Amino acid sequence: MKIIVFGGAGFIGSALMRLLHSRGHSVACADNFITGSRNNLSSEFPSFYVDISDPSSFSNIGFNPDVVIHLAFPASLCDRGIKNQFEVVASSGMLNVLEFTRQTCNMFIYGSSISVYGISNDTVITEDTPVNPVLLYGANKYLGELYTRSFHQQFGLKFNILRISDTFGERDLRKNAINNFIKAFMEDTPIIVNGDGEQLRSYTYVEDMANAIALSLNRLNNSTYNIAAEDAISINTLLEKLKYLFKTEKTIHFKPDMKDQRNYVFDCSLFRRDFGNFELTGLDEGLRRTIEYLRTGH
Repeated sequence: MKIIVFGGAGFIGSALMRLLHSRGHSVACADNFITGSRNNLSSEFPSFYVDISDPSSFSNIGFNPDVVIHLAFPASLCDRGIKNQFEVVASSGMLNVLEFTRQTCNMFIYGSSISVYGISNDTVITEDTPVNPVLLYGANKYLGELYTRSFHQQFGLKFNILRISDTFGERDLRKNAINNFIKAFMEDTPIIVNGDGEQLRSYTYVEDMANAIALSLNRLNNSTYNIAAEDAISINTLLEKLKYLFKTEKTIHFKPDMKDQRNYVFDCSLFRRDFGNFELTGLDEGLRRTIEYLRTGH
């Protein structure tokens, strides 16, 4: 299968490119290389400079795909304000990728986000949980879902929408909990946790996430799927795992008045029913590999 990955030089995109290539697919990357890097790509992969916000740059693509996977969004540059939200990427850029897909293969996989759910009242979040984004990032991701469904209705686009959970692993540029905690262990700096540390998260290793995206190629169902680790853990449990891996104790400073009320526990049974299990590595081994990468650079 011939597959082009928009955002293929990024964190999840480059892991996906390597995995698809190892399984015999012909893969190409479209990226503007702002947060993604050519160093993440094998020289075997054709790569094209494409700024999805600029429709003229799509003429750089010399590749005729059977399916388009859209992961292009500079998430590591986003913040919680309104300045760095990349709304043009989320709106015009999304429409440009969809139009490219319509003109080539009309087969589309969109990397959305669990952020679309915001703060949910559901104990376990399913695909039927109401969408109520709190962050503008989540609102932008949901806009992409609406555009995707519109292209399905108007032009017969076949699609899968994948609501991607908090992903960690090698080449992740974000300042998120796992990266911040590992850095604190490596540099022996204080760890500060907002709240009591009992808030739950579903951390998915990047190669497992890439495997899930690859599995979703098997059938485009015009459906939406959660993709998250089967077992959610608390921040405190995550820190205990890191203490074990670093073989050291660490003082944790809690800020009870800063608690993040969101608990991210997901039901991914719909994905597993349609495509099978995607977690081949898991949290513990994924953490070990991430620490090794941050220590050695490879």
